[in-house]
Amino acid sequence: MKEFLSLYDLFAAIPDEGAAIRYFKAIRWANGEYCPYCGHPEIYGLKGGRKWKCAQCRTAFSIRVGTIFEDSKIPVRKWLAAIWLITSHRKGIASTQIARDLGVTQKTGWFMLHRLRHAARTRSFTTGCQPNIWTSIWPRLRGATIAVALLIATASRSS
Repeated sequence: MKEFLSLYDLFAAIPDEGAAIRYFKAIRWANGEYCPYCGHPEIYGLKGGRKWKCAQCRTAFSIRVGTIFEDSKIPVRKWLAAIWLITSHRKGIASTQIARDLGVTQKTGWFMLHRLRHAARTRSFTTGCQPNIWTSIWPRLRGATIAVALLIATASRSS
């Protein structure tokens, strides 16, 4: 995976929401696609490429299900940028700064920081009873790649 040395590099490599979803999908399902509800490995894509459906439980889902990004209308691209910003600032970052940098409201910036800080505190970017692949990397993420941040941000059946 590519290392992004600046926010500009991130936005150049991930120019739109479709590219962000493909990037997140490649990292989340690096060990194979599976249903986040029942764990069945056989899923198929629905029209548009942003939703999938399980062949066993017949539940439709998006790439966000089972992560802290679930139930959020914030684009995946902005979540990736927020992860990069948080891991690049040694002394932390304020929600007002996130809001200015990402072009969102201060309330949305606070929401994003709240979710990401909760993930760091609980050492899990997953929700529910899914497997946790957090490996105490969060404290060492200063200036790290988005690939590493996303790797710990997703659930994996293999752990």
